[in-house]
Amino acid sequence: MFLEKYAPKKLDDIAEKTAAKEVSEWIKETDSFGKEKGTCKESDKKSKKINMCLLLSGDSGVGKTALINALANEFNYEILYADKENIEHFESYTQMSGLFNKRLIIIDNAENLNFKEILNFIATSKNPIILTTTDARNKKFQGVTKFCKSIEIRKPTYLQVSKVLEKISVAEGIAVDKKIIDEISKNAGGNIRSALIDFEVAATGRKKISESDLVIETRDTTIDIFKGLQRIFKAKNLSESMEAYNEIDEEPKNMLLWFDENIPEEYKRADEIEQAYYLISRADVFLGRITNRQYWGFLRYVNKYIAGISTAKNKVNFSFVRYKFPSFLLKMSRAKGDKAMKREIGKKISPFLHIPSRLSTPYILLFSLLLKKGNMSEKELSNAYKFNDDEIEYLKSYMEGVKI
Repeated sequence: MFLEKYAPKKLDDIAEKTAAKEVSEWIKETDSFGKEKGTCKESDKKSKKINMCLLLSGDSGVGKTALINALANEFNYEILYADKENIEHFESYTQMSGLFNKRLIIIDNAENLNFKEILNFIATSKNPIILTTTDARNKKFQGVTKFCKSIEIRKPTYLQVSKVLEKISVAEGIAVDKKIIDEISKNAGGNIRSALIDFEVAATGRKKISESDLVIETRDTTIDIFKGLQRIFKAKNLSESMEAYNEIDEEPKNMLLWFDENIPEEYKRADEIEQAYYLISRADVFLGRITNRQYWGFLRYVNKYIAGISTAKNKVNFSFVRYKFPSFLLKMSRAKGDKAMKREIGKKISPFLHIPSRLSTPYILLFSLLLKKGNMSEKELSNAYKFNDDEIEYLKSYMEGVKI
């Protein structure tokens, strides 16, 4: 993945030089305070706390995480993430022995946490802390900013983004016109992450990128899921694939299941299947980040990776493919139907058993056995317990495979 493969290794690699310099100066100050630990005067405590905490702001995708990772790598810090689930006891955890002596605490999307807990954490932490946010002007930060140094990462220009993409194209041996690189960079609107993903999806399986390989996002109509799968798998370029994907009215998590089920049906070469599942895995990673961070901006990356599955093929498979319904969804549907059927039968037999319906499920086996052994006929059961035809059929099949 280009995001990881070409992530900045040191602060000099960061496009936003001003922010990189300020962050470098901040971490050096925290290092000096750490060396003087225990010798600070009472009057220096407030200053110390300000220097031990940094509020790093910037729009999504401008490089906050990349800057933090480069900082930790250059100054030999171990990164630990605190969140609303563990922040209360996090400082005691950081005192445990580890591979690194120096630890950098990150509170990502800090606006989602309780600020009283953040202030308490800042007051007690012996490690430098970085709070990240997309909006430092959020009213929630009013009580925090006076205890933190504030640094903003500005959006890179499209020319800065283009330089990054040009370096990657050379390193990957991909032939691409500068006009195309500039178009990707401009469309990203200062979001480096978005530009890298767009470029990687366009470059997947290619050594040359043409304009038709760029992703164009539109949504006008909806199409049947099976027709949508066919259009994506058979698409000649990413534009066609993205157009088809955007017309499918289905949740991304379910789309992953559809492709997971049908990739082996459509693609027959091992390298095609491997590349397709790689793209699925990247989409799944960003779906997980949506859940963990509650940031739906990642959805655009999920969509592009899923649509990019069309690029995994070496050539279009023109033979007819009968696409399958996802087996996982089938099992879930059957399990849900089975549970509902047991619940309905339980409601009907519970008055006769003098027990709550929630406790009557184990007795379904008894009624099924009565049918199997011929102790009661279908008609007798229907009349006595008001079972309908579907419930009778369920009772008949309940004992299938069971020997008495």
